[in-house]
Formats: sequence, C-alpha cells, structure tokens
Amino acid sequence: MVNFVLDDEGDWIARLTCGHSQHVRHRPPFQERSWVLDAEGRRARLGTYLSCPLCDRAELPKGLRPLRRSPAWDNETAPSAIKMFHHLAEGTWGVITVEDGQMKYLTNGEVVLNKFVDKKSPQAIPPGLDHCVEFTGPVHFTIDYLSVERDDSRDPVDASTLHFARESLASVGPEVGGESACFANVVCTVCGAVFESDPHVHRN
Repeated sequence: MVNFVLDDEGDWIARLTCGHSQHVRHRPPFQERSWVLDAEGRRARLGTYLSCPLCDRAELPKGLRPLRRSPAWDNETAPSAIKMFHHLAEGTWGVITVEDGQMKYLTNGEVVLNKFVDKKSPQAIPPGLDHCVEFTGPVHFTIDYLSVERDDSRDPVDASTLHFARESLASVGPEVGGESACFANVVCTVCGAVFESDPHVHRN
C-alpha cells in the first residue's frame, strides 16, 4: 500500500504499487480495520502488503506508461532467461503478444497458472509474479513493458482487452535511461542487441 484516498461515500481506498486500488473498510464484525479510521493508523500501514485479486487475474491497471518493447523474438532467438522462473520489478507490468504460433505461460506463486498464449490472447504479466515461458513449437512474439503511473485521481479499471498495451506503445519509442523490466540484463542499452553473457562486444 502506497497511499490512501477517500471515495465519494467516505470509504477509504488503498493505492497499491501494482497500480490497482482496493477498498479497506472497517465494518465489524466482517471487516476489522480500525487502523484505517485515523491518519496515524493509515500512515503505519504504508509499505505493507495487501493481496490483489486483480493481479491474480492479470488485469492491467489503468494509466500504465509505456517503457520499452523487446526485440521480435522467436523460439530460437529468445534469451534462455525467459524460460526460467523470474519476475518483473515492482511497478512494472509486461504484456506478451504473439504474432504467430503459440507458447506456454507458467506462473509459480499463490495462484499457479499454466496456459497457452497465441495471437488471439495476449498475456499480461503482473509485477513481482514468478513466471516463465515454454516453447512448444515455432512462435514469434514480443514483450511490452509498462510502468505504473502514480496518479491518485485514477480509479481501478476492469481491463477488457490486453491490446491496450500494444496500441499505447505503437507511437512511443524506447525510453532513455534505466530499464526496470526483467530483461534489462540481457538487452544492451547501447545497441539493443540481446546477449546472455558478459562482456558484450558491440559490432559496427
């Protein structure tokens, strides 16, 4: 939890690092959260973990800012790192978009998922979730990375389509600066090449 705001009915909403929001009501005996009733109690809860069902369903929050798009990979050129369990940095989402073929997306956490991703079903990747991909045949795909915007005026959204990320990134070039996504260590920030060992030698 990174902030608290009041809704129109006077109930408190917690803003989360994932970009989603969640009501934190005190309505005993069903909801015991007396700490939310005073400012000191709310401040004491900042930085504490709150389970997010929207992340469990891989629903993109509203207001994500495009960061970067991976190179166009296939089952032969994709870095081996993505086939091992890893996770995105806090505040960073990913979206796998398959151009042709299909691949498996697997998670390892409180909610275990094992599903196929193809052209008709892009896959959102929440921050902090251990995940990997598995290739079952020829496939071509990219991964878009998006950052959570810190805007307390935004409310949670039920994302009806993951194509949001693709459309948002269509007119945006790579961001200058650091990369908070999980493949920062395999994409050269100078030439854009994908590598799997150090040192990386640039080619003219």
